[in-house]
Amino acid sequence: MKFFGATEWRFAAGVSSVCLPLYIVAIFLIVDFIEYFESSNQIFPFTSIILFCFLWLVINVPATYYGAHIAFTMTNDQPPLKVNTVRRVIPAQPWYLGDKFAVLLCGFIMFTSVMSEFHFVLTSVWRSQMIGMFFLYFCNINLTLCVVSLVSIILTYLSLQAGNWQWWWRAFWSGFSAGFWILLYCMYHMIVVFQMDVFWSDIVFTLYSLLVSSCFGMMCAFVSVVASWIFVTLLYMQSKSD
Repeated sequence: MKFFGATEWRFAAGVSSVCLPLYIVAIFLIVDFIEYFESSNQIFPFTSIILFCFLWLVINVPATYYGAHIAFTMTNDQPPLKVNTVRRVIPAQPWYLGDKFAVLLCGFIMFTSVMSEFHFVLTSVWRSQMIGMFFLYFCNINLTLCVVSLVSIILTYLSLQAGNWQWWWRAFWSGFSAGFWILLYCMYHMIVVFQMDVFWSDIVFTLYSLLVSSCFGMMCAFVSVVASWIFVTLLYMQSKSD
C-alpha cells in the first residue's frame, strides 16, 4: 500500500488482522451450529474456538500491527523511475488479454498444477483415509507457487506490452481465480463423486470448500502480486527512459 501511495497503515493493519480470522471463525460457528442441530458427534469444541480467538488476539493482532508499523515507517518503497502524473490512455486490448478470459485462464493453469494432489487430499479428508506423501505435497506446493509466479509475470508482461499499465488488480485476480477453480472442483466431487443426498451435509461440505478455496485463492493472489511487483520493479530499473 505504501508503494502505491497509501498512508493509513493502522487501517490496513486492522483489516488484515480482523477480516480473515473472522471469516474463518464465522464458517466454523455455522458448521458447529449445523452439527449441533443434527446431533452430530463432529462438533468442534467451543473451548478450542475460545483458545484460538485468544491466540489470535495475543499473537496475530499485535504482530500484524508491528509488521505494518515497520513497513510504513522503516522502509523506503519508491518507484525505480519518476512516474508521470498524467495517466496514459490504455489502448484497446487483444481478446486474449480481456479481464475475464485472462484471469480465468491464468487461474485454471494455476489450478491444474495442483489438481492431482488436491484430489488425493480431498478424497482422503472426506473419506477418512490416511494422507500420505507429505514430502511430495511439500514439493508440489512449492512448484505451484513457482507456476503462479511465472503465470502472473507472463500476464503482466503481455499487459505492459499492450499498453495496459494497470497490472496490480489483474495480477491479484489472476491468482485469486485459482480458488474459483478449486471451488468448482469441490462442487463436482460433491455432486458426482461423493453423491451426497443430505441437505445439511451438502451445506457443511460447501462451507468447508468455500473456506479452502478462498484461502488457497488468497495465497495464490499474494504470490501473484508480489511476483509481478518484483518483475515490474526490476524491469523499470533497467529502463533508460526519462
